[in-house]
Amino acid sequence: MSTLEISVVISTYNHPEWLQKVLWSYQYQTFQNFEIVIADDGSTEETKNCIDAFAKTVDFPVKHVWHED
Repeated sequence: MSTLEISVVISTYNHPEWLQKVLWSYQYQTFQNFEIVIADDGSTEETKNCIDAFAKTVDFPVKHVWHED
């Protein structure tokens, strides 16, 4: 695998339905030599489940960085 060119950082807090829409937009980019880093400010398990499900459907890295609210 080649070196990643871009890291996209997305912040979130307890709105998995909006996060999912944002993530979908990256799934359909023609350029996909990037990683997504999701900075999570203490969201519930529902957000983690959304991220995990999305990560299984794409060919680029998705990192979930969670810290307590």
